[in-house]
Amino acid sequence: MAGNDFIAAKQCRTCGIEKPHAEFYKAACCKDGLRGECKACVAAKQADYNRQHAEQITAKKKESYYAEGAEEVRKEKSAAYYQANRDRLMRRAREHHARAADAISERRKANRAKLHSQTMAWRAANVDRVRKATRAWYHANKDRLRPSRKAAKAMRRAAGVIDATVVSFLMHAQRGRCAVCKASIAGGPYHLDHIKPLARGGTNQRTNLQLLCPPCNLSKSAKDPIDFMQSLGFLL
Repeated sequence: MAGNDFIAAKQCRTCGIEKPHAEFYKAACCKDGLRGECKACVAAKQADYNRQHAEQITAKKKESYYAEGAEEVRKEKSAAYYQANRDRLMRRAREHHARAADAISERRKANRAKLHSQTMAWRAANVDRVRKATRAWYHANKDRLRPSRKAAKAMRRAAGVIDATVVSFLMHAQRGRCAVCKASIAGGPYHLDHIKPLARGGTNQRTNLQLLCPPCNLSKSAKDPIDFMQSLGFLL
């Protein structure tokens, strides 16, 4: 017992305070297996060194970060980490979104144009990746989608035929902009949307059609048009 009491604490050679072994880093080269300085003193010494050599440290980090092949290495490490921790990361993301749903929604509303441009730029730069992911998802969910696709076809037949000139008419009427976020769709992808979804009794009449950018249309889905616009801060 006496021996255990004797080695339970150690005096730091820098600050001179006797502290528990847990306050010292392990060091195999030291006789007792612990560094001579406590963790607090080591941290203070490191902080002082960082302040004195801030420019050299920053330059070395930048050199390492922008070195040839460094970006590919970071991507490989990030992908490997994600695959090894996918379930945990997805669970944490869902928990975060559940806790901060209102704040996330408000931030998206406030930065809608910026997020839209970033999304479109990413999709344009990753066309093959998007197509591959879309095909993979479709094949993985083909059986589940088949009944809903049949029902959708039946709804479209019941809703009537879409006028062949409706797209050019709407593009001119909307001045080449998305009917919701007003982003330009004249030279890029767009979706022909039913203002009142077919699933809610809408028709293919020209008065029930509008052109939306892909993100807006995918976000709207089959929502009630009034509820959807109110969720974006309109029609309040």
